[in-house]
Amino acid sequence: MKLAWRCWASGTVHYENLRRNPLAQLAYIADVNTARAAELAAAVPGCKPVASFDDVLAAEASHSDASQRLQAVIVCTPTLTHFELVIKALEAGLGVFVEKPLSLDIAQIDRAYALAKERNVPLLTGYQRRFDPNFSAVAEQVKSSDIGDVHVMRSTSRDNPVPSVEFLKTSGGIIHDCGSHDIDLVRWIVGEDPVAVSCMGSCFNKDIAALDDHDTIVISLRFPSGALGTIDLSRHACYGYGTIRGGARSLSLLVALADTPFDVGRPTNRGARHQGNAASRQRSRHHGHSIDALGPLVRSELLLVPAAIPRCLSHRGRALYHGSRVGLH
Repeated sequence: MKLAWRCWASGTVHYENLRRNPLAQLAYIADVNTARAAELAAAVPGCKPVASFDDVLAAEASHSDASQRLQAVIVCTPTLTHFELVIKALEAGLGVFVEKPLSLDIAQIDRAYALAKERNVPLLTGYQRRFDPNFSAVAEQVKSSDIGDVHVMRSTSRDNPVPSVEFLKTSGGIIHDCGSHDIDLVRWIVGEDPVAVSCMGSCFNKDIAALDDHDTIVISLRFPSGALGTIDLSRHACYGYGTIRGGARSLSLLVALADTPFDVGRPTNRGARHQGNAASRQRSRHHGHSIDALGPLVRSELLLVPAAIPRCLSHRGRALYHGSRVGLH
């Protein structure tokens, strides 16, 4: 699969995964910082550095051999540039993996997925935690019919260290930048869309407060089945980056931590017993698994439907939930 890569903050993770992935041939690196693009491209045989995605499209237009043409694009640029680049790629008939959020505007998200369906090309938004083996194990346990119904679903995330002010200015805020991951996973694991959502937020970092954003939020959700969900997020944590998912069920307690073995506490006549999975995975590998998912879709020309795009709008302590797409189950 021949790809072009448009880079920004998370781009380094994708770049390293693409270099290691035998299914991918990195053909272009586009970055306004041309010196950086040249440095990264030099480490990949046959890769060309360019200043913009328009340069990529112009170069591809000269290819007469269809087998050598670009097949997909990885977009990991500032949030506010995602939609324009995604539309350009889809109109060129290219598959797209785009870092979340695809856009901060619901109408733009609708337009992008409608265009992907119309052109019959894959569009995958990067909710890579679905590819984390520990979280996937939790989802599989919940879908099992022998361990009861979900009563409470809790998600805790700590985005430490605090991102740079330069990044935060274009991130779309903590709900879009961080909370969308948790909303996606809670919906996916519970298997339902919430019918009621409330949110409270605070800000303890003066630089983040100056951006009219929060650094700490708590989201409460109620699902049609009666299950309750809570999500708490913070940009601060003395122990570093971390994510935890937990689900209280009628017959068991499930807990999963990113990059650690998955534990299920099952009740017995002697109390709870615990069982874990094999080795943990590094966070960067989850991105690699999500990139792997794009390859077969490009080759078979299938459309990957939207993966849980949360419609949350926040403003100084309030959040409105407007429904969301069908997730991948």
